[in-house]
Amino acid sequence: MAKKSCFVLFNETSLLSFYRSSFSDFASKHGKDERFRGVEKMRERENMFQDYVSDLKRKEKEDKASQKEKVCVVLVEGKIYPKCQWKNCVLQQIVSPSTTR
Repeated sequence: MAKKSCFVLFNETSLLSFYRSSFSDFASKHGKDERFRGVEKMRERENMFQDYVSDLKRKEKEDKASQKEKVCVVLVEGKIYPKCQWKNCVLQQIVSPSTTR
């Protein structure tokens, strides 16, 4: 139960703070939080933090790869036209591929 509440704390904090800070920075900011202290061993807290950050980075990488694949599909299928704007052509095709011009 303590681990789940610690993950809830990770989710509630800003995502940008994970990329800019280390575990020691996070621990100093949130060390007084009961959810963080619910996990008794500091090493276990650090492992949880590192796992959470690596999962975030992996998900972000997968999202970027899927976006890149979608853009490639739009470009290969020729669903763009001369003088079209990126925002109007490609991004609309990625978000809602059923609408074509």
